[in-house]
Amino acid sequence: MAENPSENIESPAAESPGPRLPAGAPLVRFASLGLLWLVLADGRPDSLGVGLPVMVLATWLSVRLTPPGRGAWRLTAWPAFAGYFLWRALAGSIDIAGRAMRPSRPLDPGLTRYRFKIAADRRTRVFLADAVSLLPGTLTAEVESDALVLHVVDRNAPVERDVAHLERLIGRMFGYRVPPREEAG
Repeated sequence: MAENPSENIESPAAESPGPRLPAGAPLVRFASLGLLWLVLADGRPDSLGVGLPVMVLATWLSVRLTPPGRGAWRLTAWPAFAGYFLWRALAGSIDIAGRAMRPSRPLDPGLTRYRFKIAADRRTRVFLADAVSLLPGTLTAEVESDALVLHVVDRNAPVERDVAHLERLIGRMFGYRVPPREEAG
């Protein structure tokens, strides 16, 4: 396995308690579920006899499974993630197609270990692992407690830089404090 610069990083960003939602978050969830119910029920108020208990139960379950203050998505961070992800998917697809069309282009497949830089919850890290696997030329082989093990088609490609940038974008989406980009040295 090639030496990975991320191995030299002491630890993830300072422990972050995660995102914080206002105390009224359950009310927002309830209202959102109510709107969804009305859309699904074609706006018929008579459907609320069944819809209201379902909305209360769904709100209660959502608060129990994802308490306010943990795991909230920041919609303002989505455009940056989507733009970067689409750009990397396109650029990676062109690179992989080029390698297939010209077998003389070097391949150096192997495994590399990417250490997490953001102290995030498991759900955020799994989202990162899935996003990395959707990019051409990379595949998450394993999610460890402190790192991703990635299979890459070219160990000389800037995988570390690309995954670190993707992790920063995803961290912002989930409301975590994100350390500034480290200078290459």
